[in-house]
Amino acid sequence: MQKLYKKLALVQQELKAPKSQFNKFGNYNYRNQEDILEAVKPLLAKNNLTLIISDEIAMFGYNSTGRWYVKATATLIDSESGEQISNTALAREEEIKRGMDGSQITGAASSYARKYALNGLFLIDDTKDSDYTNGIDPTLSSKPTPAVKPTVVATPKVEVEQPKPAVTTGNNVPNPAFKCSKCSKAITTAEKVYSKLQYGQELCRDCQKTSTKIEKKKIETPKTEENEVWDSILQEGEWH
Repeated sequence: MQKLYKKLALVQQELKAPKSQFNKFGNYNYRNQEDILEAVKPLLAKNNLTLIISDEIAMFGYNSTGRWYVKATATLIDSESGEQISNTALAREEEIKRGMDGSQITGAASSYARKYALNGLFLIDDTKDSDYTNGIDPTLSSKPTPAVKPTVVATPKVEVEQPKPAVTTGNNVPNPAFKCSKCSKAITTAEKVYSKLQYGQELCRDCQKTSTKIEKKKIETPKTEENEVWDSILQEGEWH
């Protein structure tokens, strides 16, 4: 058997079986039994080898659980020494297959089994083919399932009303109309009235600290608008 093994090793090394078939359903190229046979025939002649492929129908299982399979055997024979080596593969024969009659079902199973018997004998790696991926005979036309577009649901925009700044009123709120006579900073009504009575001029609190109070005279204070504001400040406790 050593001579046959050496010849088989040479065939396995030199064999290049292109994937000349195209599966529209799976969108890929693959090789079938005919592609392998076409590529291996020149190598068989070169090494004085003969290849024989045979099928048989076999039952596997017991009673109602048994299933029918197509058993394919690929046998390589050395024409010089008569030595031979075989490899087998199985393909289950479906009872019913859409679009195919009984003979087509058996033929598809036979092609599948023969292809993988050859793959095992000549070490051909075939990870993608129509039988493996789809379970559909490549001779049958199939239309790809149209892609389903995702439904986009618009999310309503929720506008959050921003809180409005509180409006502060009163004698202790800086009034842009009233300016400190020294630093020109806006002062409150209370600061304006208080500083005018105490320092004789309109001053902010910081400038009041560095100013000298005027001498108070014990006379009746006239009822002016500023004095009335000052009286209300003292009564309401808005100052100091």
